[in-house]
Amino acid sequence: MSHTSVSLQVVIFGATGTAGSAVLRECLSDSRVAEVVALTRRPLGVDAAKLREVTCHDFHDLEPVGSHLVNRDACFYCLGVSQARVRDPATYREITYDYTMAAARALLRRSPSCTFHFLTGVGTDQSGRSRMMWARVKGEAERALASVGLAGVVCWRPGFIHPFHPQEGRRFTERLSRVLYPVLRRFPGLAVSSVEFGRAMLQATLEGMRQGVLGNRDILALADRYQPQGTARGPS
Repeated sequence: MSHTSVSLQVVIFGATGTAGSAVLRECLSDSRVAEVVALTRRPLGVDAAKLREVTCHDFHDLEPVGSHLVNRDACFYCLGVSQARVRDPATYREITYDYTMAAARALLRRSPSCTFHFLTGVGTDQSGRSRMMWARVKGEAERALASVGLAGVVCWRPGFIHPFHPQEGRRFTERLSRVLYPVLRRFPGLAVSSVEFGRAMLQATLEGMRQGVLGNRDILALADRYQPQGTARGPS
């Protein structure tokens, strides 16, 4: 995909999280992104002309919001939850696997040429042999996405994502990040800033990437290649 005369139509799931909010910021700031649909349960508190914020009450059933998924070029799927926050395996699987597949199938019906960018994480295991439940579930979701029929699926496996922009209600996470990030950053395979992650997802789309499993080093390389374009109004 050429970087000139690009007019991307994208949708973001999980725009209130560390990774999703970073992708949202980069998309709103780059003039090559024409429109951003953000499916979310709670208000984003972002004011931008090209943002279409859509409230979604049930991520199992996207039919009520299906009209907002038409003609999307890319889906940045950053919706998820830490196993530390959801101990029940059935609930974790529902959020990690069921919601993801519902989104992919809804997009297949309305935007079959869309590329699905799926955030998992370092340690994700497609073999199903991992001792860690979260790694097996995320690996199963990666495998299942490959057979849905979308034009492209890219799996993202970053290490620790440092939240560059402070997020309300996450004081413990912010303090932990300030301690961990300078240490992990010395090792390119272990950490990435949220800004770098957001830029990498957008750069992969601008380059026309359709498939692959990207680790932390790949993400950093994509972020390094990203060149902002235009003076589109970003979030206020």
